[in-house]
Amino acid sequence: MKIGLVSDTCYPFPSGAAEYVYNLYKVLKEFRHEVRIITSSYEHHPEENPDIIRLGKTVLFPFNKAMVTLTFGTNLIAELKRVLHREQFDVLHIQGPLGPTLPLLTLICSNTVNVGIFASYYERSRMLVLFKPLLKKYFRKLNAKVCISLAAQRAICRYFDDEYRIIPQGIDFERFARCEGPLPQFRDGKVNLLFVGRMEERKGLRFLIEAFSEVVQEIDAVRLIVVGDGPERKQCVGMARSIKGEIVFVGRIPSGLLPRYYQTSHIFCSPATGSEAQGIVLLEALASGRPVVASDIEGYNEVISDGIDGFLVPPKDPHVLARRIIELCKDRKLRETMGSRGPEKARHYSWKSIGRTLEQFYIQQLR
Repeated sequence: MKIGLVSDTCYPFPSGAAEYVYNLYKVLKEFRHEVRIITSSYEHHPEENPDIIRLGKTVLFPFNKAMVTLTFGTNLIAELKRVLHREQFDVLHIQGPLGPTLPLLTLICSNTVNVGIFASYYERSRMLVLFKPLLKKYFRKLNAKVCISLAAQRAICRYFDDEYRIIPQGIDFERFARCEGPLPQFRDGKVNLLFVGRMEERKGLRFLIEAFSEVVQEIDAVRLIVVGDGPERKQCVGMARSIKGEIVFVGRIPSGLLPRYYQTSHIFCSPATGSEAQGIVLLEALASGRPVVASDIEGYNEVISDGIDGFLVPPKDPHVLARRIIELCKDRKLRETMGSRGPEKARHYSWKSIGRTLEQFYIQQLR
């Protein structure tokens, strides 16, 4: 098959959607399919991979308590039409097919099999409320619809109630389950807490920092490692300066180093406030054999089994978050027991497994 993966977001932009698209691309190539990624240009990034077709220009836009990418360009539609005519895809896999700009434009211009992927959770979408009458026409152009979780399905069904197949986002299981091991600079006997994500409102890092200020009052040998960057960095660094405990901000890191940070940690923390459809970082932590303390929100509670492979806590509640972290810091056996249960669950989300499922789903649409 010749498959086009369409997304406003792709590497090097740091996001779950970028991870999704690039990892699906790699696994479909392993399955001997001809695959292209159609995406936007980002920070004048020179593209060396001929399979990645960049159109227009990336513009960051606040949406759903995060910064998302949109694609703009004076000749965007003409360029897109030329690409679709030249490539003659058998299947177009479109991320967020009703979202501006590139995904929806691709759906409008497409004359082939269209598979729409819905990977967002929101309580309410003003855009879908406002534009639903117009979007109905293009929604009908989707030959099949996929949601990455029940949470994502509930979100889109509020506006477009239809039949959706649940196929979750995958992870590179082997990469996280079998890596080089912990980073030596953090192997000093301290319990390492790890946060991975963008420093933005919905990821809730400031609540973790508040919780950490309580943790260090009871646990001396503990450290918080923060991987990532974002618009709330200045605020979070400022909060950290007022706390006596050790908080290490490592910023953005090469993707090859990420598994080693998980291996370095003893407890993974994800205090997101909402708007999460699945939670890839949770699966990466489980694959790494680490217990998770995460917010009890839509999407996350489909991944973490409370009291089994981690703890779910109320969002925006630093005190309860701190108590669960303290419990795990004090009980090494509990940490190890919970952590040992993670890899078996995460294995079901391996990209090879998810990729095969999507491959068969594409084939069904071509029959």
